[in-house]
Amino acid sequence: MYDLIVIGDDLSSHVAAAFCAINGLKTALFSEKGTAGSSVAGDLTFDGTITPVSGFAENQIAYLSLKNLGIYPEVRLLNPAYQIILPSQRIDFFHDKEELLKELAREFPHLEGDLRLFYDVAEKNSNAAGQWISEHPGIQPKKMKDFFDYLKLIPRFVESMFNTIRLKRLMSQNPSFRKVIQAQHALLSFKTDPLNSFFSSWQSCTPLRGTFSFAQGKQDLVDSLIRKIKASDGLYLSGCDCLSIHKDKVIELNYTDDNGNTEKIESRHLIVSTKWQNIGQLFDHKKTFSFGDFL
Repeated sequence: MYDLIVIGDDLSSHVAAAFCAINGLKTALFSEKGTAGSSVAGDLTFDGTITPVSGFAENQIAYLSLKNLGIYPEVRLLNPAYQIILPSQRIDFFHDKEELLKELAREFPHLEGDLRLFYDVAEKNSNAAGQWISEHPGIQPKKMKDFFDYLKLIPRFVESMFNTIRLKRLMSQNPSFRKVIQAQHALLSFKTDPLNSFFSSWQSCTPLRGTFSFAQGKQDLVDSLIRKIKASDGLYLSGCDCLSIHKDKVIELNYTDDNGNTEKIESRHLIVSTKWQNIGQLFDHKKTFSFGDFL
């Protein structure tokens, strides 16, 4: 019997499992495909070494989370953070805001004033979103104090809404600019229309927070996390297929291992990555859902 089963192939699942394991929870990580060191899009798998990531500046959440695990990955700040290359445009999204605005003004000089105003507002809202994530890691308000803190964000929500209207207006008036923004969304978001979220400001300011590459590759970081799990008497499973999950007094996960044998593990608690492709198995037999199912 395990205290916790974590299901997910992504880096966040490995970090969550390692953190729980070193803090005394008997943890099993079920990484179905074992592709956390790579980037996967559909049936295509890419080398994760060249995939840029954010959150690894010394005061940012990814770096601090790994620091708590005693892991210090060697990362390099990318500048520009990324490039958008289209048939008629090439935009370098620089780490410095003034450089970024200068680059956008070079390509879209008639939008210079509007873009400066957009990024000034987006940066303030991005900082507010970052502070909320730092102080409320669960994202959702849980205690009364959290709700009061949440109410303080309402002016930011309103400001973000008007900033979104401003950006959509610029996109509707300039097809070339619209294609650049759409390309950025395709790079940074799994959502088809992320503009309507307050956290779209967080996304738009990704270059300003910094993007990083791993000097020794993403797989080296993943391997370090797996070693942390195993060193704390945890279990790491990969190359397996999940057959079913039953939630009752205990969590029961049935799977086939890489030899085709049917196995079972049980735990008291369960964490599932929202990126897990079989997440629907959790809800196959449920007719009603509680808010807690999605937290």
